[in-house]
Amino acid sequence: MTGEARGWGYVAPALLWTGAFFLVPFAVMAAMSLARLEGREVVWGLDWGNYAQLAEPHLARAVVVSLEITGIVTVLSVLLAIHWRRSWPSGCRSGGRGWRCCWRCCRSGPRMSCGPIRGCWCCRGRGSSTGR
Repeated sequence: MTGEARGWGYVAPALLWTGAFFLVPFAVMAAMSLARLEGREVVWGLDWGNYAQLAEPHLARAVVVSLEITGIVTVLSVLLAIHWRRSWPSGCRSGGRGWRCCWRCCRSGPRMSCGPIRGCWCCRGRGSSTGR
């Protein structure tokens, strides 16, 4: 098996999962948003009336509140991600934060493979934790 075929073999399940649980529901939602209801029956077609209803005062307020919440959550998520990334130890010289790595990781440079207290993935916590 070639490297490219093996790579597609690893990626295929994620692509299928994304398609099945994101792209397909998204397409159904987009189609439903353009359909209209007549009684209890869905009439498929290009009807932009659903979007025109968003201008009604009670729905417009709901859209604004939804966008405000989305903006706040996005800003907080980015700030937390930046803080988390800056507090992540770089290699063995972690400034006494309780992180330890074995000498193999320290020689090869800082990695994200070092874990809290348990030690590094390559020595499973059995190696040196001094970083020398």
